[in-house]
Amino acid sequence: GNKQGQLTLGGVDTGLYKGSFTYTPIVDDQWYVIGIGGMKVGSTSVSSAAKAIVDSGTSCLVGPTAAVSQITSQINIGSDCSGINTAPNITVSIGGSDLVFSAADYTLKIGG
Repeated sequence: GNKQGQLTLGGVDTGLYKGSFTYTPIVDDQWYVIGIGGMKVGSTSVSSAAKAIVDSGTSCLVGPTAAVSQITSQINIGSDCSGINTAPNITVSIGGSDLVFSAADYTLKIGG
């Protein structure tokens, strides 16, 4: 299909989002590294304070093996997207705010 996007420099288009922005400092500008306060899958903590790279050009999750294993072991979504309605939220704490991602937010639906 025809996919379109928009890049706005120097401001925001308030008609394109709901809520407010969360600001946090960049701790390493070579890779746009930020500090995170932690990460949870459902109510289970899978990471305490750590650093993360902000990369809008990828849909991959990369991290320490133990943390990624904890995340993937708690998410049971089939290749046909079965289980998406019961999969847990993922919460990432950034800049003192908890950002909550539902399964629909973190699941890439391909071909249907």
